[in-house]
Amino acid sequence: MEEASGICVRLELHASKLKGSKFGKSAPFAVVTLLSSDPRDAPVILGRTKAVPGTLNPHWTEAFQIDYEIGQETRVNIGVYDELSKKEGVNKPMGSAVFEIGDVLGARGNTKAKKLRQGGTLFARVTEYKATTDDNIAIKLQGKGLTNTERAWGISNPFFEISAKIQVAGSLVWHPVLRSEIVQSNLNPTWPKCLVPVERLLGDANNMDSPILVSVYHLSQKGRCKPMGSFETSVKDILTEDLASPKSFTLMRKNKSRGVIYVLEAMLGGNDRLNNAEECASFGQPAGAVGQSHRIPSNDLHSSFTSQVPSPYVIHENLANDQILDSKSSLTSNLTDDDSCTEISLGDLPPPITPPMMKPSFLDYISGSCELKLSIAIDFTGSNGDPRQPGTLHYVHPNGQLNAYEKAMTAVGSIIAKYDSRKMHAVLGFGAKFEGEVRHCFQISNSLYLNGVDGVIDAYRSFFRRGITMSGPTVFTECIDYVAALARTEQEIAERSTSQAYQILLILTDGAVTDIQQTRKSLENARDAPLSVVIVGIGGADFSAMKFLDEFQESVAGGRDICTFVEFSCFADNRSALSKATLGQIPKQLVDYFYGKGILPSLSTEGGSNLALDPDDCDVDLNLRIDTSGRMSLDNYQGAVFDDTKYDTASSFTQRSKESSSSQSAQGHVSDAPSSATSALFYVQVPEGGYSGMQLQVENPATRQTLLVAVPENVGPGDRFGIPLNLYHVQAPHDLKPGMQLRVHHPISRHMLLVTIPDGVQPGGWFSIPL
Repeated sequence: MEEASGICVRLELHASKLKGSKFGKSAPFAVVTLLSSDPRDAPVILGRTKAVPGTLNPHWTEAFQIDYEIGQETRVNIGVYDELSKKEGVNKPMGSAVFEIGDVLGARGNTKAKKLRQGGTLFARVTEYKATTDDNIAIKLQGKGLTNTERAWGISNPFFEISAKIQVAGSLVWHPVLRSEIVQSNLNPTWPKCLVPVERLLGDANNMDSPILVSVYHLSQKGRCKPMGSFETSVKDILTEDLASPKSFTLMRKNKSRGVIYVLEAMLGGNDRLNNAEECASFGQPAGAVGQSHRIPSNDLHSSFTSQVPSPYVIHENLANDQILDSKSSLTSNLTDDDSCTEISLGDLPPPITPPMMKPSFLDYISGSCELKLSIAIDFTGSNGDPRQPGTLHYVHPNGQLNAYEKAMTAVGSIIAKYDSRKMHAVLGFGAKFEGEVRHCFQISNSLYLNGVDGVIDAYRSFFRRGITMSGPTVFTECIDYVAALARTEQEIAERSTSQAYQILLILTDGAVTDIQQTRKSLENARDAPLSVVIVGIGGADFSAMKFLDEFQESVAGGRDICTFVEFSCFADNRSALSKATLGQIPKQLVDYFYGKGILPSLSTEGGSNLALDPDDCDVDLNLRIDTSGRMSLDNYQGAVFDDTKYDTASSFTQRSKESSSSQSAQGHVSDAPSSATSALFYVQVPEGGYSGMQLQVENPATRQTLLVAVPENVGPGDRFGIPLNLYHVQAPHDLKPGMQLRVHHPISRHMLLVTIPDGVQPGGWFSIPL
């Protein structure tokens, strides 16, 4: 099994409506501190932004790089300060908030907002960092004839910002990525050269045609920023090829010209001109005729003539021979007659080779519209012992301590829930006896899907009150087959809305499987499903026979590795280590599945521009000290360390809901029910006045029966949505009673399931249950 690798992410910040000076003199800046998850380690100051003068709605242009692993909770404290006096080192705290990187990555638009206690809102955005140290553009701008926006007795103090378009909560917005120095009292400013990473300029579109916005502002004597004008262009158009002929752009404000901005320099690599064939071809040099001779440096003959910064996940077209530069282009203008050049005929070159498609990363999928889904299969075989007796594996501790099964469920479930907007987890059991028959795949509650980790713990503890008989043997192949089918179904549904769904099956067992060969077969059949299987061995049994799982994955040529096995006893005292061990391979397995199927990341389809606003429930006072030289230190970080090795207690999760209590009170009404299964898909149009969650009566085209379905989220009046018929449909009896439960046969396993009739179903009507 390969070792899990971390991911380098980039943190960007902005704030709104901060509480500062009433006279416009505030200059907010932010300090980012990485909080420790180990009591033995101190927090680490990652750095600070520059102060943004004259605003209480700062967009800081600095980005902070942080290492992240999916199984490791990573917290950063963002402290916001008002720079009252830079020379004297006087700064006033404006508020602080703690963000967990996984929470931000799983949020809409990879953006999370927190309300500060002192007032205002702080926004954090996390994306994957991919740039290398060479991927920079050096930009030098000059203004000519700028319109003065200072009063009659003064001259403007201009500075410029360059913004890229990024997606936040389903909407594209301008986000500043570069801010220049201020040139005092000058309407013809020449700003110092600035360096900016290419990938930040490209924004979320990530290609050289990405739009950028150049805005010029004046910082008034009162400390307020006034717009002087702006213009929109693209990364490709702003790049300069000839320093002797700078490009010019008209600065506009309110449909009037406000001056001219000249691009004195905008080049890749910082200082070097674009001299080689690859760079010239990338940025639109003139085309030449086939067969003309060109002089190309010998060490550049391997160039494939593709874009220096290709768009992601797309097979790029090479330039055809008739698109190659002619002898008048700048390709040869800077070359001299020496031994480093070789004359060749481009007409004799072999056909161009299409470069391979860039392989997306885990965060590319998660940042798009891919969601992780968690299913849990729990071992209820007799070898676990009597759950009523202390010391047995399923024993519920009266002091609030979690047992080993609960610890594994909460450690893994709390991580996966960050990447699942619905947070509905399918929970199954195996190894228990019902009505004299051993079942190897059954749901443990009235509903297959349980709401959040607290719903899982609640249903797990309630299950033992049903009078089940814990039996054997240990067989979880039916659970693997079931969840693999569920994963395929959910992905098919997701594809119809240009999104993706990936399932993680967490199997908790206290012993080795009885039928190794059948387990091998189930895992092999599940390779083509969007599924990862994580098996956690609970208790002190000998799990050496389970090592075949990893060996089996490595031995099958051409197969996808989907299985991970860990022993809980190795992590019984370390929650963070358990989640890292169980989830460390998920990113690679997810990418291998989608990329192997030719399924590329897609942009999030979530509409709207509103973000969930969380109160900062963890405001940490780090007592930050900044001296006159700018050095930062922490005087006291007590309370700023989070011990992620400890497991939670039951009180964190066991929250009984009205829904569960009402279902318990209705268990007396049980009846057998007819059912049918289908595997097609049909579409339903939402009527005028319809809304998300509204229940509609529709006719099943297969059975001609009336179904009751709910309108999905983000579907409005007149929109169509698909109903998968790889559900099975159950008919309610004519003597229907509120809360009645029905016994139905599962169409795959043929096992008996207990389902509750939903509200709104009429006597003799039909309702659907997902496979």
